[in-house]
Amino acid sequence: MANGWYPITKRNSFMEKGGVIKIVKDILFPIFCVDCGVEGSFCCDDCLANFKQNKIIKIDFRLKKQVRAVYLDNLTALFDYKKNLYIQKLIHLFKYEYCEEVGDIWQNFYKMFLDFNTHYDFIIPVPLHQRRLKERGFNQSEVLANKLYEEFYIYNSKVILNTRDLKRIRYTTQQIHLGGEKRAENLQNAFAWSGGDLIGKKILLVDDVYTTGATLNESAKVLKNVGACQVDCLVLAKD
Repeated sequence: MANGWYPITKRNSFMEKGGVIKIVKDILFPIFCVDCGVEGSFCCDDCLANFKQNKIIKIDFRLKKQVRAVYLDNLTALFDYKKNLYIQKLIHLFKYEYCEEVGDIWQNFYKMFLDFNTHYDFIIPVPLHQRRLKERGFNQSEVLANKLYEEFYIYNSKVILNTRDLKRIRYTTQQIHLGGEKRAENLQNAFAWSGGDLIGKKILLVDDVYTTGATLNESAKVLKNVGACQVDCLVLAKD
């Protein structure tokens, strides 16, 4: 686990241990659906089913005229952030109230909406700076990447989850406090790649919310500079 590359067999053992912990937590700290209030999950089965008609957002940046350099190729967002109050509540729980268990709900949405026959060589979460990681306790993008990897592996056993080599090397102001241009400036030279070259590799970057795209674009720039031929991104919602 220390090297950040997860074969699925090791992930299974982690999930079994996590299952025991979850049972204990459910008894001591019951959770409730953020929509209807029923006990047992942040999103009950009935409310989950209400999303079956949801239309995901897809953007091909290569077809769009850009004001600034864009290193991302494609964006997939599961939801429109502004149009889904329920999704906003779940993201707030996940990102700002540190409810890591909400990751199970995101995995259910992955199963509902995504085509896992698409080929990628690497799944890579957007990293947190070590200082921010200590403040938060976990990287929400890494949780999402883990959940996504479990689903992709079923269809592509050669896909690799790499949580190690894309690093956030500079501590930056939180993006939520900045406007569009300032976000891009804030992230310049904030990321670095510590692994081998990625010549000819297809990468799927994973994050929670796409707003201006500055974080994902700067990450993609680093990956393209070491040879990646395609960098797509998957997010929970586009703001």
